Amino acid sequence: MTLGQLLAPWPRLALQGNLDLMVDRITVDSRQAGPGALFVAVRGSSGDGHRYLDKVQATGCQAVMVEDIQETAGFAAVVLADNTRAVPALLSRRLEGNPDLSLVTAGVTGTNGKTTVSYLLRQMLGHLHGPCGLIGTINYDDGVQTEPAPLTTPGGTVFYHWLGRMRDHRCGSVAMEISSHALDQDRTAGLGLDVAIMTNLGRDHLDYHQDLEQYLQAKAGIISLLRAE
Repeated sequence: MTLGQLLAPWPRLALQGNLDLMVDRITVDSRQAGPGALFVAVRGSSGDGHRYLDKVQATGCQAVMVEDIQETAGFAAVVLADNTRAVPALLSRRLEGNPDLSLVTAGVTGTNGKTTVSYLLRQMLGHLHGPCGLIGTINYDDGVQTEPAPLTTPGGTVFYHWLGRMRDHRCGSVAMEISSHALDQDRTAGLGLDVAIMTNLGRDHLDYHQDLEQYLQAKAGIISLLRAE
């Protein structure tokens, strides 16, 4: 897909340079940049991708998306966005062909019980819709291959890559654990859920969310992912 085709649904983005560049992956990690990649510079709680643009350029990556255009000289294509936080997930979803639309999707959030509920959902959905993929604390499973999970809910680029693998391997559904961190950081931006479950609200993760009200608001974000129909 060309950069111009990839960004077509967002006509208000400011674009400079060669929009005919081919894009085969989205990344927020400078170590995974290179030819064919669109690097999205994200400002997070533990780092700022804008600080690594020189390393990104050294990999041969030609296309970047940034919030600040000042340090982008030398790139063949630059995209300017007001806020890039949700962009990696949204662009990865488009690049993967909106895989969630081909799956019955069930998401679970909550302080405790997410893994148990997701496994129960997997069994039920598997009986109803055929093979069921899994994303969660223990592992990710695309219906053919299983890998240990480094995060309960991976970043948006990895998240949609796994959903794409599930669709390609003819899964009919997916059961997902969606953590409060993932909801707050828009790792699942663009996702359409058929089922959303919140198990409970404890007092964990207040080092990140600061207080119970913010923690609750992050968890409640799963409701916004429900499909309109």
